[in-house]
Amino acid sequence: MSKNVDPRDQEDVVVIEQRDKHTLVYIAIAAVFGIAIGGLIGSVVTKNKWQPAYQSLEKSLSKQNRAKRK
Repeated sequence: MSKNVDPRDQEDVVVIEQRDKHTLVYIAIAAVFGIAIGGLIGSVVTKNKWQPAYQSLEKSLSKQNRAKRK
């Protein structure tokens, strides 16, 4: 059995990655959007968790204030 070797299969392929000037701008914009969306989601989650706690604290403080007035 003879093996035919194609010379094109033996060539090294070099991939050159070229960055344009806009790449850093795109990365910065994506980072800003990511932070903004993360902050928005975080604030919604925090609001849903802390609102009932704040309301119960407010009720207990108003009860204490009414008890002191009597």
